[in-house]
Amino acid sequence: MDRSQLPKVAIDLDEVVFPFMEGINAHYNRLFGTSYKVSDYHDYNLEAVWDQPKNRVDQIIREFLSGDVRHLQPMDGAVMGLKVLEQEFQMAAVSMRDGLSTIVQATQRYLQHHGADVFDLGIHLCGNRHLGTPHRSKLDVCRALGAQYLLDDHPQNVLACAAGGMYCVLHGTMPHSRLEGPIPERVYVAKDWPESTAMLLRLKQETQG
Repeated sequence: MDRSQLPKVAIDLDEVVFPFMEGINAHYNRLFGTSYKVSDYHDYNLEAVWDQPKNRVDQIIREFLSGDVRHLQPMDGAVMGLKVLEQEFQMAAVSMRDGLSTIVQATQRYLQHHGADVFDLGIHLCGNRHLGTPHRSKLDVCRALGAQYLLDDHPQNVLACAAGGMYCVLHGTMPHSRLEGPIPERVYVAKDWPESTAMLLRLKQETQG
């Protein structure tokens, strides 16, 4: 198979492949002896839940994502879904994680450990403007890659990429993944990996002729 002829899909990592909220919550509870639950979080605004200053929250996130997180199991169905998509797409991981080399390396180790290292187009960490580091939008990264499809759990990323001409699947059932109002053109909603996988395969069939 000449993979260079396959269409390109960008896959988000946190809450799509990697259980970020479960992991960061457990990490914080261990550090501070707290007993927060994942259900306490309604979005990624962790400082509101923890009552910590933003710079301290940023430091905790960096330390967590730079560490050894291989004990955390991928999201249900993620590895199987990635293996299926790998047969039909060129694959890129595109995440809003900070682009520190320690985070890149930890991300690579996690994916390799769980057999999810299917990203032949590489791992692209956009940086997070909320962390005060160099930042690129997902749309800009996807355009540079030539990706036509996106799988992401955050409506803001999905809406921006759809407005930029991509076909986007909004993935998951977390509170922050809810889309308010009518579903725009080129946006599709899936609650889990089986639905997301089927949707991306269907979109490929419908849009690639």
